[in-house]
Amino acid sequence: MQLNENIEAIIGDPKKAIRRLAYPTILSMLLMYLNNLIDSMWVAGLGAGPLAALGFMSPLFLVIMGFGVGIGAGSNSLISRYIGSERYDDSNNAAMHSMILGIIVSILLMVIGVLFLKDMLLLFGAESVIDYAMDYGTIIFLSSSIILFPAIVSSLYRAEGDIKRATWPLVLNAVINLIIDPIFIYYFNWGIKGAALATVLSSLANLLVMLYWFD
Repeated sequence: MQLNENIEAIIGDPKKAIRRLAYPTILSMLLMYLNNLIDSMWVAGLGAGPLAALGFMSPLFLVIMGFGVGIGAGSNSLISRYIGSERYDDSNNAAMHSMILGIIVSILLMVIGVLFLKDMLLLFGAESVIDYAMDYGTIIFLSSSIILFPAIVSSLYRAEGDIKRATWPLVLNAVINLIIDPIFIYYFNWGIKGAALATVLSSLANLLVMLYWFD
């Protein structure tokens, strides 16, 4: 990361920096968790069973998202301090290591999902809808990296004050998921698997846009 007008804006007047960062950050957090709500809205049309299965999967989905948000928050704090002290090489190094950590965590989550997803769902009491829950959850856990990485990359943009690049891809994510969810669920007749695929593909579009801008 190098000095640019975004960085100059956040290391100038602290009051302006807080106003510049606070509201978009709140919006970003809301948008990150909107996928699960959109899926619930469309899956409700499939009946009580699939909707209940989605409810059992929601905590696990939020855990995956939480890892991304947690890594992003830590890297955001570290990078911001380096930028404030004009240690730009260190900020680049911190950004790189946050990405590496994200890869490691996503691989671990994927392995845990493959090995223990059914056990976790049964522990939550999802026995009556286990097939639906496994259909949705398997796709989500196999795509852990796609689910959690947007939160990490978004935090890197926020660390240098680039709010537009941190927020607009998340809006794109929600819009794409809202559009393709009913197509996958009802038109292609993929049911709850379609909801999971729509979530993954919309998150992938979000991530690709962010990475395209990343330098």
